[in-house]
Amino acid sequence: MCLAAKSKSLMDQSNVVFNVLCMPPPVTYSYLRLGYNLEGSWKGDCADGFFCLPCGVRRGYTESLKRGAIAGRYGQLSQQWSSSLTQCDDTQEMVKAVLCPCVVAHDVRAMVQPGAHPFFDFLCLPPFAVYGLVRNTYGIGSEWPHPALEDICVGLFFYPCALNRSLREAAYQKTVSATNAVAGVIGSAQAKVQQLGAKALVNLGQLGQSSAP
Repeated sequence: MCLAAKSKSLMDQSNVVFNVLCMPPPVTYSYLRLGYNLEGSWKGDCADGFFCLPCGVRRGYTESLKRGAIAGRYGQLSQQWSSSLTQCDDTQEMVKAVLCPCVVAHDVRAMVQPGAHPFFDFLCLPPFAVYGLVRNTYGIGSEWPHPALEDICVGLFFYPCALNRSLREAAYQKTVSATNAVAGVIGSAQAKVQQLGAKALVNLGQLGQSSAP
């Protein structure tokens, strides 16, 4: 358990105590595989995480030592939540979080890690772990005495609100990333057009000089 928790911490700068208490070794194994873009499947994650636990933990730890931290805002504590914990605009989502927390937990993880498989998450991912996963992934700060304390207590004791907040945040961050990507493409296209226009003007000027008597 401790070695698996350390492996995840090396990859995403997360708190080891939170990982020990909230992230089972099979989930950590799957999280590492997707985070490092390694080949595999959810069935393999289950097999290695459950039936070959020592080998799976050792493999994950070796990969995290070899590859190190992944790029992103992981654990930076520099951002803020885009919504409040008690925001309940969507009654349907709140009911879904109360009655089907595993489904909402997978919806959140699928946005954080697009390769996540629903069957694996339904079987292995504790819904109360999602809050801390989202907060750490997007580098969101905490007003609690320690961020890990917030991740554990809010995720465990206020799980419907925590799940909904995590879902809203993941959707918001996905929208922001898509918007930034589109803006980047537009900016690159505009720069290219400007370069081509400048080059065309230069060519026209040279043509005019060469054709002058």
